[in-house]
Amino acid sequence: MIDIDSLNAAAQNGNVSSAAKAEKSLAKDFDNFLTLLTAQLQNQDPLSPMDNNEFTNQIVSFTQLEQTIGQNKNLENLVSLHQSNQASNAIGYIGKQVEATTNLFQIKDSQPVDVAYFMPEMAKAGTLQIFNQRDQLVASLTLNKEAGWHKQKLDPKDLGENIEDGTYSFRVTAVNLDEVPIEQQDIAYQVKGLVTSVEYADAQTTLSMNGAPVALEKVVRVNMPKNENQN
Repeated sequence: MIDIDSLNAAAQNGNVSSAAKAEKSLAKDFDNFLTLLTAQLQNQDPLSPMDNNEFTNQIVSFTQLEQTIGQNKNLENLVSLHQSNQASNAIGYIGKQVEATTNLFQIKDSQPVDVAYFMPEMAKAGTLQIFNQRDQLVASLTLNKEAGWHKQKLDPKDLGENIEDGTYSFRVTAVNLDEVPIEQQDIAYQVKGLVTSVEYADAQTTLSMNGAPVALEKVVRVNMPKNENQN
């Protein structure tokens, strides 16, 4: 007979994609199950017929498998619907000023960029470092050593003569009052910028903020354009 318990366990423990594959083979497995079960009933020993409990258990197990795959298919549909709605709603971000938890920013036409960083504790010494897209250090700026959030406007004119349009990143490197390096995982970063486009690929919605990619879930604040705020 078909190993119903193995199929059922795979459906219950598998993810959405495996459930989709299982659904495709369910009809074929069910036909095979009925064929084998019918053949078994037709050729059973009249003096030793199939145990009623065994027969019932096989029917119940396959029914449970069918229900599990159906539930996983419904879950798959819900996930797809959620992702589609997320991508559609993200269009509303276009033209809005947003703040996102990222340390990537885009320099374009030598325009300043607003960034922020969070110091988890007082620092004794440190710098705000700027890196190009090849992760090469291009500038080091004075760091606010106080604990808490600090905003900084990065003006390309202050970053050096070799600053060109492109994607950059910034990073805080500091030591605390005991001269112990402050862990990067304890430092938070934010960038503010204008959303110019939205891309949806591989189940991921990505915003283009001043040309730099930002995952939708990293957005922490949305600001209306000034002309809309004045209305």
